[in-house]
Amino acid sequence: MKRRAVVLLALALTGTLSREANAKLLDVYASTKGGFVTGQGSNSLQPGASDYFDLEHGPGLGLELGAEILFLDFTINGTRIFDR
Repeated sequence: MKRRAVVLLALALTGTLSREANAKLLDVYASTKGGFVTGQGSNSLQPGASDYFDLEHGPGLGLELGAEILFLDFTINGTRIFDR
């Protein structure tokens, strides 16, 4: 009995929370990103040489701009790491 009630409740919520599909020809978006870069790597080219993660680590901020045309996605993004 409880299982049937749970199934009916799940179906009711699914029906009320669903959205209609949108067919867009052009969609433009922008977003910001933030995080922390850390880690260790290995450099097999020269013994004792520093790799990227030895040189760059710390908090970072980024920006992403993009456009979707039909099913094609074009993006420009960049990230700046503030380690010094």
